[in-house]
Amino acid sequence: MAGQGADSTVSVSPDRVLDGVPAAVVSTDVGGVVLSWNRGAERLYGWTAAEAVGRGVDELTLPNGWEPSAVRDSLASGRSWSGAFTARHRDGHSFRASVTTTPVHDDQGAVLALVGVSTRAVEEPPLDRVQRELAAIVDSSVDAIVGVDVEGVITSWNPAATTLFGWTAAEVVGTSILALLPTVQAQRLRGLFAELVVGAVVPDRETTGWRKDGSSFAVDVRLSPLRDRGGDVVGYSGLCRDISERSELRRVAEAERARLRAAQALAHVGSCELDLATGATAWSDESWRMLGVPPEPGASFDRFVDAVHPEDRAQVRGAVELMSSGHAPEAQEYRVVRPDGEVRWIREVFAVDHDTTGRAATVLGTKLDITDIRAAVEGRTAAEGILRQGFEHSAIGMLVSDRHGRTTTVNAAYLEIAGRTEAELLGAQSSSWVHPEDAETAARPRAAMLRGELDTYSHEHRVVRPDGTVRWVRKTVSLIRGSDGEPAFFLGQVQDVTDQKQVESELAHQAFHDPLTALPNRALLTDRVVQALARRSAGAVTALFLDVDQFKVVNDSIGHAAGDELLVLVAQRLQSVVRPGDTLARFGGDEFVIVCDGLAEADVELLGVRVAEAVRAPFALDGREVTVTVSGGIATSGAGCDAESLLRNADAAMYQAKARGRNCVVVFDDAMHHQATERLDTELQLRHALGRGELVVHYQPVLELPSGRVAGVEALVRWQHPVRGLLTPSAFMELAESTGLVVSIGEWVLETALAQVQRWRTSLPGGAELTVAVNLSARQVAAPDLTGLVRRVLDSSGIDPAAVHLEMTESVVMNDGAVYVDVLTELRALGVGLSVDDFGTGYSSLSYLKRLPVDTLKVDRSFVDGLGGSDPHDRSIVVAVLSLASALGLQVVAEGVETDAQLRELVALGVRSAQGYLWKRPVAAAELGPWLVERTQRTGR
Repeated sequence: MAGQGADSTVSVSPDRVLDGVPAAVVSTDVGGVVLSWNRGAERLYGWTAAEAVGRGVDELTLPNGWEPSAVRDSLASGRSWSGAFTARHRDGHSFRASVTTTPVHDDQGAVLALVGVSTRAVEEPPLDRVQRELAAIVDSSVDAIVGVDVEGVITSWNPAATTLFGWTAAEVVGTSILALLPTVQAQRLRGLFAELVVGAVVPDRETTGWRKDGSSFAVDVRLSPLRDRGGDVVGYSGLCRDISERSELRRVAEAERARLRAAQALAHVGSCELDLATGATAWSDESWRMLGVPPEPGASFDRFVDAVHPEDRAQVRGAVELMSSGHAPEAQEYRVVRPDGEVRWIREVFAVDHDTTGRAATVLGTKLDITDIRAAVEGRTAAEGILRQGFEHSAIGMLVSDRHGRTTTVNAAYLEIAGRTEAELLGAQSSSWVHPEDAETAARPRAAMLRGELDTYSHEHRVVRPDGTVRWVRKTVSLIRGSDGEPAFFLGQVQDVTDQKQVESELAHQAFHDPLTALPNRALLTDRVVQALARRSAGAVTALFLDVDQFKVVNDSIGHAAGDELLVLVAQRLQSVVRPGDTLARFGGDEFVIVCDGLAEADVELLGVRVAEAVRAPFALDGREVTVTVSGGIATSGAGCDAESLLRNADAAMYQAKARGRNCVVVFDDAMHHQATERLDTELQLRHALGRGELVVHYQPVLELPSGRVAGVEALVRWQHPVRGLLTPSAFMELAESTGLVVSIGEWVLETALAQVQRWRTSLPGGAELTVAVNLSARQVAAPDLTGLVRRVLDSSGIDPAAVHLEMTESVVMNDGAVYVDVLTELRALGVGLSVDDFGTGYSSLSYLKRLPVDTLKVDRSFVDGLGGSDPHDRSIVVAVLSLASALGLQVVAEGVETDAQLRELVALGVRSAQGYLWKRPVAAAELGPWLVERTQRTGR
């Protein structure tokens, strides 16, 4: 109130509030015991609150024998219940009451109490009451009940329909039920309505129901017509029941029956039943399949007996008679004969099923086709005999010992290995003749097998024969368990591997040692470096990488045998200067590596000096004195250094020694590391360049002199580096050659160039006679099946072989010409031309040049530069080359022509072909193609 303070409140007890309600308000616990009873309840039912609280509400308000199960079911499901019922007053008279009962829940949703509000019901006319009762019955039905008019418009929709289909009555009443169904279902329902109109009886049907959310379920539907007083159909009633669970159970049952049939078919198990009361028989499908005939429903036992082998019919008939008397025969095996004459063996077992009185009611027989099993048993018996013979006569030693290790059976091969008699071995422990040093190792797996940790193990150990000789054996032992799963005995197989062990030892030495010098090879060296780096107990690890200077010259001049002898002597010299704990290895070819563990920093360079002095002294080879030197690189391990990087660093330092004039030792430093890293990075990028499409082919025209006609092009590879831009071969081909990548790059260049020039030959005006020159490296010439590669590319491109010239540098042809004569001869036989590139820059051996099947010499650009007055000596060299070519019948091409003066000089000397910047730099095919067309149109050539 306005005159009261803000904090003042009025306290009103809940009981006073409820007493003020005119209706009867009663609360009970979940068992129906009254908890509260207001004054309205006292007036309505006549009981005071003191009398009512603590008593059952049914006892106070309901007539005797009335069971409010519907109310309780509704409340138990958590829903309120409203309705009318006949109530009883304390004085005994009855009256109609309307009541609404609501459950009260706790925080977890459990029912704590029930609250009912009831009033005296107003009397209704009998007809309204009947209609209301019918409506209540429909609303309380657990089945969905739906009413529609003759047009299919929904007129009634009970709560169960809402629960089943998801639509509320407010959503669907007044709409067509056909609109709620898929088209096919709607058409089918419309047809059923038409049948009901003409009085046809529509049986209950199982179909698919559709919910509001689009999901479907199995439903049982009963349709009935609704008629007016005149008997005319005014609508239809549908009673629907969810039978999803029943349908699923039926599906599962059918699936189980199908699985049973499949299992019987898979296991070749059949069954038959005999009903002793009716004499009826039932046979599974598999039983008939055993007979090789289709199922014959209702067939008698005689039909089955007729299929039994004549020799077994008496036995089977006796079993049938015993079954007919209600007894289960003993299990039996018999044969059946199929219509095609095949005989199958059947095993059948029987069981008797009794009724509730204990009397035999059914006899069940289960049949198993055991034809394959019997064949397997017979085969096993025969196999056991064979195995026994195999055991006795096996070339491998065989022995059986009990679980305690005592020998029980041995074969002749084992006696030979052990060098003992059968009498000496039987009953003795097999470990008694194992070499003492191997006894513990040999016995350990047996104990593990007995503990269940192993079933089989294999190991090698030595045995000592009575005469003292030692043999190596490889033994495989298996633990054989009995039917109870417990260890029964051990089966051992023993091979004498003494000779094999010796061979393996020799192979192991060969695998890790150089066959020429007997030094550790690269594999063993790497392992030693890894071990040294892992220890590092005495300091850093040092690697000295050595290469014999000019070894190839020595090898070529005095022969390969003397060269091998020189390597052996070098190895001996190096061995004499290393410490006992150091490793000296032949890394490959004329390369050696010394690895020192714990070498003091001050002694590192002294090691290089000592090695160089040891090798520098003259060697006596085949009656002559030979002096060689070595170039060396030293690297010392640091933080994070591994074997590969240590050896790579030493190798990089050795190459620096070579670059500084040989016959010296260089210590690796950070600058070399940068160079090595850059080289490695370039190598990795180059390995991916071809796959990424970074390599391109440029073409430079070759012209006839003095006419100026374009005779052909030379294909030159370029690397379009993503960072460094367009790179010429000088930036990467030496690396490609040393890593072997030049082989795959060269193959791609050959394929690309020949295909491109063939397109020009067939499409450009005047291009039919164009030729193409492609360079080959030493690695490519040495690669296996170069001839096959060229043949395949010629075939795939379709170019005339005579239009192709393969170029090799003078150093390849002259230094290794004798080796490649056969390969070059095969290439020439394909019809391609062979050219010597950069002629005049190497040490030419004219004897090789005379023997090789080349047809063109290309004068190096360094000699063309001096033509036209700058260097008179260059003119003399070119004249000499032209004279040599003329004498040998070879063509000449001048490279690097850049000035008109050079061109005039070449024409004056009689050179007939040339190429150079004077006409065109090497460019991509897309640029050179139009240039070729334009030049042909301009010159007519």
